[in-house]
Amino acid sequence: MENKPTVLSTATRFGLTGALLLIVITFILTLILATESITFNIMSFIVNTAICVGIGIFAIKHYRDIGNAGVIGFSNAFVVSFLSLLIAALCLSFYHVIHYTFIEPEFYEGVLEELRFTYEEMGMDEEATELAVSWVKIFQSPIVSFLYYTFFYAIGAALISLVTGLIMKKEEPQSYL
Repeated sequence: MENKPTVLSTATRFGLTGALLLIVITFILTLILATESITFNIMSFIVNTAICVGIGIFAIKHYRDIGNAGVIGFSNAFVVSFLSLLIAALCLSFYHVIHYTFIEPEFYEGVLEELRFTYEEMGMDEEATELAVSWVKIFQSPIVSFLYYTFFYAIGAALISLVTGLIMKKEEPQSYL
C-alpha cells in the first residue's frame, strides 16, 4: 500500500519548512536593514508574501499530485494552504516575540520614545501621552504580541490561501456520456 500524505502531514511539512525560511529571511533582513526603516518594511512585506504564496502553492501541489492523483477541489486546496501558512504563522509569531523580547528589546523602547516625541509635537499633555504609551505597552507584552502577530498573519494566510486555492484547484474531468 502506498503512503499517501494527509492534509495535516502536508501542512506540517510545508508550514515548518516555510517558517524556517521566513525566520531566516527576516533575520537576514533585520541584520542588513534598520528595522524601523520604510525600506525594511517594504522589503520584508514583498519577500514574506512571495514566500507565503510559494508555501501555499507547493503544499497544494504536493497534496494534489501525490495524495490525490492530481485532483483537488477548492476547499481542500484552501485547507492545505491555510493550515500550512497557519503553522508557519505560529512559528514566525513565536520568533518575533523571542526576537523583540530577548534579542532586540531596545526596539520597543525606541518605538515608545518616538511615540512620546510625536505626541509632544502634537501638543498632547503629559497625562494623555502617558495613557497612550501605557496602551502601547500592553500590546508589547509577549502574550499579547504573540496573539497580535498570529491574528494578522492568519488573516494574510486566509487571503493567500483563497488565491492559491483558486489557482491550484484541479477538478476531475466530467464525462458527459
